Amino acid sequence: MPTANSPQQPDTTAIREALQALLALIADAVALRLVAKNNPTTQTVNEQAPSTTAS
Repeated sequence: MPTANSPQQPDTTAIREALQALLALIADAVALRLVAKNNPTTQTVNEQAPSTTAS
């Protein structure tokens, strides 16, 4: 594990940015689900969301 202390900080920053992006996507998905539970009419937005994120 001493290799983790080697100067590879750009890799760790890239990983942190990727994790932050994943957390943002998860937070958006959870928010959409919560809104869909409160408003049944917004379920159509949840159906369109995967197609827009996949593109």
